[in-house]
This record gives sequence, C-alpha cells and structure tokens, in this order.
Amino acid sequence: MPTYSPNIPLPGDLPSQSQDQILQNFQTANTAFAQDHLAYNNPAQGQHKQVTFPVGPVTGQPFTYLAGQIGLQNLDQAPTGRPDIWLSRGTTAAFPMTGFMVGGTNAGNGWTYLPSGLLMAWGRSTTGAGTNVVITYAAELTNFPGFATVNAFPLLTRIAPIGGTSNFVTLAAYNQTTFTVASSLATGGTNIQFTWFVIGL
Repeated sequence: MPTYSPNIPLPGDLPSQSQDQILQNFQTANTAFAQDHLAYNNPAQGQHKQVTFPVGPVTGQPFTYLAGQIGLQNLDQAPTGRPDIWLSRGTTAAFPMTGFMVGGTNAGNGWTYLPSGLLMAWGRSTTGAGTNVVITYAAELTNFPGFATVNAFPLLTRIAPIGGTSNFVTLAAYNQTTFTVASSLATGGTNIQFTWFVIGL
C-alpha cells in the first residue's frame, strides 16, 4: 500500500512539490476503500460485498459503547476460546452472539447463544431408580457461560422404551444453575433416560 501523508498539501506547498504525495494519498484511500467494498466506479458504489472483523482489541475485552449504540466486534476469548462476533447494546455487557460449544458429560450435550442474547442448552441424562437426579449446567456442559437469572425453564423428554412404557420423568425443581428431575420408577427399577432442553437469560 502506498504511504499516506496526512498533512498534504500544506499552505504554501507548490504543486510540483506535493503532487506525488497527493497521488499517493488518493491511491492509499482507494486501496483502503476497496477492502470489503465494491469499486468506486461500480454503479452500487459504497455498498459492502462482505464484512471482515479483525480480532481485537488487544486487551481481549469488548469495546465500550454509548447508550443507544449497537456494536459488533470479533473477540477470541472465553467462553469458546475462538473468534466469535460479540454484540454490545449500548452500555450493557457484550455477549458472543455466534458462540457455541458441543460436549460435556455426553457427546451430544451443548449450548449456544442466539442473536437476541438468549442462551440455549441441551443434553441427555438418566434418573436414579426411584430417586431424584440433580443436573448442574456447569458440570454437564463444556465452558458453559451460565444463566444470569432464574428465568430458565427446562423441558424434559423421556427416551423410550427404557424403563417401561408407563414410567415418566418430571421436573421437580429448578434455578439458574441446576434443575432436579424426579422419576416414577420404584427403588431398584431400571433408570429412565431422558433429554433436556433449556432456554433463558
């Protein structure tokens, strides 16, 4: 890329002295504009053909935005440990809107953010024989960022036909870090396998 000279032309500069630098400035501006944009001479000039977010800032922390602003940035940090697009709404905390992880106590367990900021998680587990089982999100999910409020309501689905067709599971209790599943099986019976899905803030 040509060298950019911010103070060209200065008052008193002769065209013969600054012409080359002015040309370099125009070439530099054209090169910079061409990044992710259509060409200047394109009828739809000014439009983006793509958007590229370099990783930043150096500190690894989200930028600060003013109230009413929305910001997007690329950060390579926890909870995923890879580049993700982080969304900030004004002065509220940013979150990785493309963040997700798959894995945990079972290979299919996982979690992901939605662009709205809602957090979804899912997994598979097994009840105790006639006893309740407590599911802890942080233990079941890899690098789970956690729910900030108790407004996370687990949905349970029994995996048939384990435990007989008449047995069932039910949600006994929940909070922002755990939920408890009760089984209809008597002590000593076959455990019931089930899947769970939860969405919250």
